Amino acid sequence: MSIPLILASQSPSRRNVLNAAGISPTIHVSHVDEPAAVAAEAKSRGVSVEDLSCEQRVMILAQAKAQSVYQAYLEVAKAARDASGEQVIAYPLEAEETDSNGDSGSAGAGNINDVSNVSDTDDSDNVSNTEHNAHAQRAGQAEVAVSAALATSAEGKYVEKAYDHNSTRTRDFSDVSVPVEAEPMKQALAEHPGFAAAKVGPLIIGCDSMFLFEGVALGKPHTPEVARERLSAMRGKSGELWTGHCLIDFATGRQELASSHATVRFGDYSERDIEAYIASGEPLEVAGCFTLEGLGGAFIDGVDGDPSGVLGLSLPLLRRMVEKMGVAWTDLWNVGLGKVAATKLSVQTELQVAGGAESQDDVVSKAVGTASQSESNPESVDVAGSASAGDDNICDDAKSSSAKLKSHTGNSGVSEKSLSPKVKAKAAVAKAKARAQAQAASVIPPKDNVHQPGDGWVDCACGRRHWGLNGAAGVLVARRSKETGEVTHIVMQHRAMWSAEGGTWGIPGGALADGESPIEGALRESYEEANITPDDIEVVGTHREEHGPWAYTTVFAFEKPGHEVNPHPNDDESMEIAWIPIDEVPKRKLLTAMNADWPHFVDRLGLLANDYRNK
Repeated sequence: MSIPLILASQSPSRRNVLNAAGISPTIHVSHVDEPAAVAAEAKSRGVSVEDLSCEQRVMILAQAKAQSVYQAYLEVAKAARDASGEQVIAYPLEAEETDSNGDSGSAGAGNINDVSNVSDTDDSDNVSNTEHNAHAQRAGQAEVAVSAALATSAEGKYVEKAYDHNSTRTRDFSDVSVPVEAEPMKQALAEHPGFAAAKVGPLIIGCDSMFLFEGVALGKPHTPEVARERLSAMRGKSGELWTGHCLIDFATGRQELASSHATVRFGDYSERDIEAYIASGEPLEVAGCFTLEGLGGAFIDGVDGDPSGVLGLSLPLLRRMVEKMGVAWTDLWNVGLGKVAATKLSVQTELQVAGGAESQDDVVSKAVGTASQSESNPESVDVAGSASAGDDNICDDAKSSSAKLKSHTGNSGVSEKSLSPKVKAKAAVAKAKARAQAQAASVIPPKDNVHQPGDGWVDCACGRRHWGLNGAAGVLVARRSKETGEVTHIVMQHRAMWSAEGGTWGIPGGALADGESPIEGALRESYEEANITPDDIEVVGTHREEHGPWAYTTVFAFEKPGHEVNPHPNDDESMEIAWIPIDEVPKRKLLTAMNADWPHFVDRLGLLANDYRNK
């Protein structure tokens, strides 16, 4: 398994540099107050900010960003390590269900008539820029499937069933007795230790860039006026782009610091070029007021030095820093050709040891083929049900059924009431499809959503597809009464409209990143989405729904005595994050799986609160 790399930045340029080099980093924004960090360090050195060189400033900020993320991961690891209570594991696929005729059968076949449930782990909001239209299509099809489920006739159920193939909707286990078992939290942590048990890594890289022009260190211009002044001054001249790097090994705390620089020579562009470039918005939020890989690249005559450093992260410098940590650069490869190469080397070793008959290419294809498809082609998976129906199919179906309905009514004089239930059901589905197409454009996710390692679809043994190549997890944080110790509120997330089951309420969570334990992943996600800091809560138990190749873990946590969780949206995946009174939870429009689990969870919270009070 590759060693995870955490990038303490949301810079698309830095992320793209790493991706092109075969490394998909986990993005963790540092939220460092840059001016304050530089001012504080200048004061500690007994100098003014102006006295600091450009190199010193980028090194100060690179270190501040890496250290901030390192401390955040230390808090996550501590909260996970200190978890108490028990882990309850549910095995729904090992249950037996009873149908309406009283016959028993395996739950593995699923309740195919249930299409109203959508998984609380369908964190399909993490999609790349090229997937927006496909996501909108899938979101539209979700409404189609739900509308189809409302048909009460046998024919309506038959039509709905056709949209059940490769669905990512939650399985309905309400009519089964699910086997469960409990284990001490220490045992659960030993089985899934995550980063806490790593001997090396994850590696955390923080970077910062500034442009030195005519003796002045320039950061981001932010406004068109400043950008216009700088671009006019730089025309036909040159300056130096400095990038600071700070690399920290989480397992050991070891740190490496280094900087890169390159001379950038600008062309003789026109005033019209300047105005057009400013109008694009690109130069406003980049160091030095230009990009090498974007629109600004056409106005740069040449670069003397490290070009990737100009993009915000020097690959050759980072490679040397990684190797100083005792880590091979190729051990970071986890995407694209880098992943294929790393897998081939691993398989080659395994084949030599095992003396297997399969060819290396066959084994590699099995090892990376499915995961690569799930990661790079999420549009091949229908969040709503159909894995193959496209926009054209939906529109054609709607037009066709609508035309048939007209032919049965308006053209022939037959009233709609006299139509057969089958025709009515098909017409209802067609109308739902057309309505969904019209609404699809309103559920397109933001363009700056980031694809993280671990994002992707898993073909589950339950016959559905779930989000999270390593599984998924979320945090259910509860507040207890100071007088009675009973649970009074929980933190809930009002999901963004463009996300799966947008507009419903659930708990913050998502796909686990490479190398994380379920508790670590849940804590990371809850901070990224809801500003729930691990230092303010303590984990008191977990519930793991085990599906074989995939699982979802709900992490139960209480506010620490003397601490207060102040939740709010930290990203665009939520419309609202709020403390909800426990009695009001079932009155909310809940995420379907949350609605199904809540009766069990509220009982568990009561038991946990009682145990916590006695402790």
